[in-house]
Amino acid sequence: MIRFAVGDSASKPAPSSLAVNRYRDDRACSQAALIVTIRRMRVLYHLWLSPFSRKVRIVLREKNLDFTLKTEKTWERRPEFLALNPAGEVPVLIEPDGTVLAETAAIIEYLDEVYREKMLIGINPVDRAEVRRLTAWFDIKMNLEVTENLLGEKMMKPHSCRASTTSATCLGTPTNLPRNGMRGSSLARASVRSLRTTSRASHRPSTTPTSTFELGEAMAD
Repeated sequence: MIRFAVGDSASKPAPSSLAVNRYRDDRACSQAALIVTIRRMRVLYHLWLSPFSRKVRIVLREKNLDFTLKTEKTWERRPEFLALNPAGEVPVLIEPDGTVLAETAAIIEYLDEVYREKMLIGINPVDRAEVRRLTAWFDIKMNLEVTENLLGEKMMKPHSCRASTTSATCLGTPTNLPRNGMRGSSLARASVRSLRTTSRASHRPSTTPTSTFELGEAMAD
């Protein structure tokens, strides 16, 4: 007498072709659903130090909306990103249905009008005007008193000191210039030349960081 041990493949009936095909179909459907889910993810192009990007991140989280973050080095002027926003600035939000939104106020008002479960800007015109006033005031205060100072003291100033170790500001020496004499005249002429060069350069398209938070992002990269 031949006995089969438990788990022996000979004791199990072979699966039918119908069952195998059904398994394959179910697996293919689940993979397709996963691909669709990934493709329909909300994406926010941003910079971590940008106050404009920060505001959109806060609104998305307040509304409990899932999103993926993509850091965009705006100074590189990527053609793919410029196709989304010709201005080349962040934030840019891509909705799950493919809608592309750019500029902070436009993105926030869109989110508040479409996802109305939790209104943030307000319902009546008076409330909405007050919210806009407060957010504009906060943007200016936050940028001038926090972002500019934080980057200036922690990143920009040490970097400029390393680049120019003879700088009077870095060395803590007096920066008063002589009012007359050859040295004063030479410095004056050099300053004029520098201003002219800066003026001409300001009219050229730049592929280097220009704003304070862009410089901070580039240095931290």
